[in-house]
Amino acid sequence: MIQLDKGVPIPKRPVGGRNLIYPFHIMEVGDSFEFPAERKLSVSALAGLRGREIGAKFSIRKTGQTYRCWRTA
Repeated sequence: MIQLDKGVPIPKRPVGGRNLIYPFHIMEVGDSFEFPAERKLSVSALAGLRGREIGAKFSIRKTGQTYRCWRTA
């Protein structure tokens, strides 16, 4: 039989985890990082998610053969 526990608080999720390869949580307005074109969809999705979590906005643009993500607000 499984024991039920009451009143155990849910721990906060760690900042990043596997996603720490992208520095969203430490970026300041005007900071940017470059990433390969094949990662555009995942970086775009993470930028939106992390932006909502930390109250920031990010913009992604193509720069030659790669892409770059800027923190804009």
